[in-house]
Amino acid sequence: MRTWSLILLCSTLAGCSLTALKEADRGIAVNQCDEEIRCPEEQQCKDSRCVSSGGTLSNLLFEIAPGVSAGALSGAQLFYVGDMVPLVPAAYSITLNDVVNVKGYLNAAPATDCGFTFIGENGEELQQASDGSIPARLTFSPTQRTWGVAAPSVQTTTKPDIKTGVYSFNVSLAGGAYDVYVEPFPTLAPSASLVKACVLTPQLFRKQDLARSTSLNLSVPTPRRLDMTVRFAEGDQNLDGWRADMLEAITGRVISSPVELKLPTRSNGSLVYTFGVDYVPVWGDDDSKHTGKELLRLSPPSGVTAPSLYFWRVGLEWATPGMGDIDTLGAFPAPVSYSGSVISAGPMGEPVPSNVTFTAKEVAQVSSGLFPSFIRSAKTDAQGRFNLDLLPGTYNAIATPLSASDTGRPFAVSTTEVTILPNRPVQAGTALSVAPSLDIQGVVRTPSGDPVRGATISAEISPVRTDEDVFDRAIGDLSAPPRVTSASVDDSGGFHLFAEPQIYNLSVRPAASSGFAWLVMPGFAPQVNPNADADANADIDPEAPIALPSDLFLPAPVPIELKLNLPTRGDAMTLLEGAAVRAYALLDADGSPTTDSKAAVSAVRVAEGRVDSALHSTLLLPAKLDRPPDGFTPPGNPTP
Repeated sequence: MRTWSLILLCSTLAGCSLTALKEADRGIAVNQCDEEIRCPEEQQCKDSRCVSSGGTLSNLLFEIAPGVSAGALSGAQLFYVGDMVPLVPAAYSITLNDVVNVKGYLNAAPATDCGFTFIGENGEELQQASDGSIPARLTFSPTQRTWGVAAPSVQTTTKPDIKTGVYSFNVSLAGGAYDVYVEPFPTLAPSASLVKACVLTPQLFRKQDLARSTSLNLSVPTPRRLDMTVRFAEGDQNLDGWRADMLEAITGRVISSPVELKLPTRSNGSLVYTFGVDYVPVWGDDDSKHTGKELLRLSPPSGVTAPSLYFWRVGLEWATPGMGDIDTLGAFPAPVSYSGSVISAGPMGEPVPSNVTFTAKEVAQVSSGLFPSFIRSAKTDAQGRFNLDLLPGTYNAIATPLSASDTGRPFAVSTTEVTILPNRPVQAGTALSVAPSLDIQGVVRTPSGDPVRGATISAEISPVRTDEDVFDRAIGDLSAPPRVTSASVDDSGGFHLFAEPQIYNLSVRPAASSGFAWLVMPGFAPQVNPNADADANADIDPEAPIALPSDLFLPAPVPIELKLNLPTRGDAMTLLEGAAVRAYALLDADGSPTTDSKAAVSAVRVAEGRVDSALHSTLLLPAKLDRPPDGFTPPGNPTP
């Protein structure tokens, strides 16, 4: 009888459907209104849904991700920045950057005399084409991340024409600026008389304008050579078997062929290594068409416990262009067999199986002015124990737990500074302590006060536009990102969310069919003791849940309809139908919402939808972004 009465009720409600009814019956909160079901104050009933007449968001970033039906464009991302001031329920037409086809070939400049023979991906031998084109791998990476939102790289290879043997490529991309990294396939060694002339190296073409379909015919020129002299103090150690190569400083892409150091001469107590590194300067990064800021890297062979060393090319060539000199390098310290363990925080100190990574901040005995990079990782055994060969110095030791506590609460990633002493070949360190993640508890309600059944709550780190380079990554200046878990909202509106001390964008995402907007709260920073008035010396139980001081309420939705346009593409329907649409609000350096696109440094996702067969997509945007609850760290004041 209950089923029949519900069906009769549904038949009297405009906009109600059996699908929506079944979802509501399963426990999903649904945004509905009619003459009897009134909307909360400052909302109005429109299309049987309570909505707001406007919102505070503007300058939204839209990301369109085509699905599998898009073929070669599947997995790509198209972006559009929409100036919507004021934000009101309306239809907006957005014209996306063109989807472009880029075709072309990679030509080897010394083609006339070398006659390269390449090793294919399956080990087969391939001959250079008569026009000079060669087999190669090309990677197209967007030059800039739009407010930190990552866009994937696209990789392709040149293929030979069946009739002519000419190698060419054809790839579909979202129009824009790209870094193009080309890697010629490995070659068989040329004859001895042609070794120096017949060298092919990878090359990076920066900031290529691919806003429209074009032919991109690239040429790997005869490389430049940096002739190096490296002096190493004669003794028990040497640089035999070390490898030298050249890197682009921002991406860390290799732009040279590797060279092995060997056969040193002896002079005044030093081993003298002479070698030449063939490289191709980065193309298109400035008016001179190359940066001059390449990095020479010296890497130890496998099995040798020593740091990699980095040198700016311009610093090496300060006296004579094309020639570099590294003065006597001192012997590296003897490695230390270092044992340690990972345990849970607290008096019991139970073992916690983990992955551990030691990144050197300083390496003892390395000459000043050098940039050593030394990173070692290991997995603990079931008792949380690990052993690593490390060099004396100071390290950031990061423990990433692989298991949860006895209560099912996951442990948080921890970073500990560890000092390895010299002249002690075997050392056992203090245990790396990991604490349980923070257990955030709260209640989420609809604008009318009902529990938000069936919603998902999650905490994410804002993608941020950064200027990190290969040094930052190599010497451990970048902190490990925290881990978070999502949670479901129960029938009473309650949730438990495990998170680590950090600044997050907290979001509550109701089911897509619910008719509610997301609640989005940037700058949420949970702490063990969020009460600012609490006694700093009071004992804090890290296992105790952190309860939000007040309930969270979903904001009023502002429905907007997007009409997507790709005017230059006759296949726009095929490319876009079914694509995911994501809307982002802009955040400034403090993590606060901003309407100034120039001040924005990151973005936070605020809504999602799908493109229908008419190339329309309806998004329910939140009327506003929420602020962190009282007692939690505001944006700009991160938890230590």
